[in-house]
Amino acid sequence: MALFTLVNLLQNLASQHPVRAAFPQGNRIAYTFLEDGEKPIASLTYRSLDEKARAIATYLQSQLSVGDRVLLVYPQGLESIAAFFGCLYAGVVAIPAPALRKQHG
Repeated sequence: MALFTLVNLLQNLASQHPVRAAFPQGNRIAYTFLEDGEKPIASLTYRSLDEKARAIATYLQSQLSVGDRVLLVYPQGLESIAAFFGCLYAGVVAIPAPALRKQHG
């Protein structure tokens, strides 16, 4: 029986939905960020998420060892998803934490 992981799933979905010349946006949407939980303002396709995660993983692997921990401090958005998947691809443990909001004084 094959082992199914989030990494396997993303790589499989990215390869199943290649970008086609006639349809530059032919790749299916994986995630959409909703401003205020309602208004779509940015999206990531499976292919773009896979590419971003691979790039992040390459950097992490050059700096860390498998099993090391990485604190991910990001504001809400798609970048945090790519960073999380990058950690999975690199074999490091992601520890997500929200970015602090500025206090208006």
